[in-house]
Amino acid sequence: MPSKKNPFERLALKEQIEMTKKARDLKLLHEELKNSELMRQQIDDALAQTPKNTAATTGNELKSGNWFVEKILEQRVTIRNKCDFLQNEATTAQEKLSAARRRHAKASDKASARRREIMLEKENKKKLETPILSPLYLTGSQILDTAKTSSISPK
Repeated sequence: MPSKKNPFERLALKEQIEMTKKARDLKLLHEELKNSELMRQQIDDALAQTPKNTAATTGNELKSGNWFVEKILEQRVTIRNKCDFLQNEATTAQEKLSAARRRHAKASDKASARRREIMLEKENKKKLETPILSPLYLTGSQILDTAKTSSISPK
């Protein structure tokens, strides 16, 4: 007959699985945030490298140059919002991971306490099941030995 795991052991295993999932999600968020920060830096570099043409130009040249700068600025705002969102999500995921770790530690502690209780119950049950020798079956020296160790007095 397979031994049943106590509920706290199962809970600890469940929390362990949840904890690993949350850690994986947090790692993905950090990677995405890193990529977004890199993209943000590249956009800022591209914006800094746009030529500032002060010479006399035609209207079409000014319009196309302005369109290019506007698109870069839109991307900059978009990526900044994405970075802010990912930062908030990473913070939330870190809090959830911490909570999962606390729950796992608590469940593990309860599981080990329950295992100790079960072992003590088994030991007590074993002690109760061991036969106590009756004085009728003991010899004189055995009676004296048991009288010294227990509350049985020889007659």
